[in-house]
Amino acid sequence: MNSEYGFSTQVPLGLHAFRLGPPAPNHGIGINLKGESGSYVWINGEYDALMLGDLAALADSEASSFCREYGLKIIGTRSTHMAGLDAIETELQSQKAEPGAVNYLRFTVTLAPRNGETGIVLLAGLRQKSRDASADRVLSAIIASVRLGGRTK
Repeated sequence: MNSEYGFSTQVPLGLHAFRLGPPAPNHGIGINLKGESGSYVWINGEYDALMLGDLAALADSEASSFCREYGLKIIGTRSTHMAGLDAIETELQSQKAEPGAVNYLRFTVTLAPRNGETGIVLLAGLRQKSRDASADRVLSAIIASVRLGGRTK
């Protein structure tokens, strides 16, 4: 249970997760997947610091950040669910695959409202150097296992 951001998830058997480091310690976990694809799966929670308060705006903001950071283009979006909440899944891909670079990224974002407080953004994603369906399945398992719980802080 992430007590600050009020969520939990299950790491699939056989995989090892680690806490995310600075500048966002204790926000979530990351998993480096073995293999040639250079796959990395993560989930984190954070306050809606930009006060967007709107799921579509959050998804657009995250997608824009990833496009700038990795030089990717949006190839698709769809409505989905995470932790019983409406969510948006976005897929991004490089127009020209470059060896050693992030060439594919998929993320799902939702906004967990908090009474009288800033909402909590939950973001789960996968970034890869080359597309690997088994990594997609790991991300899907992480997303399917997300549960909301009370914050203790």
